[in-house]
Amino acid sequence: MTLGILGANGFLGSNIARAFLSKNAEVIAFYHISYDKIPVGCRLQSISKAAIFKNQLDILYISVGGHGGTVLEYVNQYDDIRQFIKELCPKRVVFISSVNVYGYHDDLIMITSSFNQPNEYGLSKLFGEFIISSLNNFSIIRLSYIYGIGMKKNSLIPKWVSNAINQKLINVYGDGNRAQDYLHIQDAVNLCVLAGLNSEKKLYLLGASGQSVSNKEVANLIATNVVGAEIKYSGSDDAASWCFNIEDTKQLLGWKPKIEFAQGLKEYIEAYESPRL
Repeated sequence: MTLGILGANGFLGSNIARAFLSKNAEVIAFYHISYDKIPVGCRLQSISKAAIFKNQLDILYISVGGHGGTVLEYVNQYDDIRQFIKELCPKRVVFISSVNVYGYHDDLIMITSSFNQPNEYGLSKLFGEFIISSLNNFSIIRLSYIYGIGMKKNSLIPKWVSNAINQKLINVYGDGNRAQDYLHIQDAVNLCVLAGLNSEKKLYLLGASGQSVSNKEVANLIATNVVGAEIKYSGSDDAASWCFNIEDTKQLLGWKPKIEFAQGLKEYIEAYESPRL
């Protein structure tokens, strides 16, 4: 099997690459500028010369993009992706989308839930989904918050863990009742692998744990695992909570999350405290 990964230098993409390397697959890691975090064993290939692999990829994973881009940056990014796919002609494409496409909901979100005023990042992912949906063979996975060892340090968990370890303080905004769905990186990777290998031609999946965890619970778990850390509540937090029904995904792929949040968070904290991280 030969597969390509666009975004193999990122948190999820690099772990997908490792999963397929362990299956003795040939993994082509396409890069634009950075490739320092691409796993050893991948074949590195500049995006500018990707066309040499035309009609050779069994699966192409697209795991790119992040929060904070402008509308024009997102448009240009997905225009480049459309051209990239056109040049490569892969047999199957797996597009990593986000639950941000759903926008604002105060009820249980399912794969078929409506899109209600998503932010610019969510709109960019919908734009990407629209492009991918024009293909004949694809999987689209809308992922929730992915966490685990090696994650970027600019979101809630790594920031709170860092503050707990270095300042012995976890500052929680509001009353801490806002809830999020946290999916461990290994469970996310397993879902992505199954989505790539599935024979369904047009597959839409919701990748979440199905369990909502409040900020108060996250803070308490961190404080339990970091000696001397205290929790402080201040200000307000008006952001929405997230709650997902993943039964369709579980039934379609025979997949279910295996790593409990408390376990995954404890492992992350232990690794964070290690000089190797």
